Amino acid sequence: MRYNHQKKPQTKEISDEFLLKARKERWVLNKYFNSLDRENNYIYSTVTPEDGKDSYDGTLVIHSKSDNKSTRFILEVKIREVHYPELLLEKKKCKQLLKKANEFEADVLYITTTPKATYIFNITKLEDKLKWVKQYHWQSTVDKTYGKILKDVTFLNTLDGSDHSEHLNIFNITTDDIEIQQKEEEKEIENQKPRQGFQL
Repeated sequence: MRYNHQKKPQTKEISDEFLLKARKERWVLNKYFNSLDRENNYIYSTVTPEDGKDSYDGTLVIHSKSDNKSTRFILEVKIREVHYPELLLEKKKCKQLLKKANEFEADVLYITTTPKATYIFNITKLEDKLKWVKQYHWQSTVDKTYGKILKDVTFLNTLDGSDHSEHLNIFNITTDDIEIQQKEEEKEIENQKPRQGFQL
């Protein structure tokens, strides 16, 4: 099956939809960072700017207080509005993340939030188990006008006992939680706006 598609321009204006998606991803990251064990570890974390120029969304260093050892990670976040037992990962993105992680001497954490939960895969430890297939997928999940192209992809299995479950952590944040937080923030902004009225 062939799909008509056009190449994405090298530079383009960042859409409101892209920025909203980026804010959601960073909200998930900060929730995850806040959940980490700070009693027994020093936690150092950052998120990248929302403009999408970086190949990853955040960094994390967990430094153990007991043995004085550090573990480094770079993190990529995806928000999926529909839950599937197997979560898609593109080979191009995977290679970008692994290359960047190698520069930092870090592991890659690939994080996907769905209506069911947030799934955190250690891609560095799973690399040898990933099986790649060629399939047509949207060139851009934000702007579907670019159509579909052939991509190398793999599917990360979220089910207990799968080949991937050994290096999977599940975090209790869903897409519904993101939407609730977004509405609360919008309400707070609205409440801070000056009220219009008559002055005597």
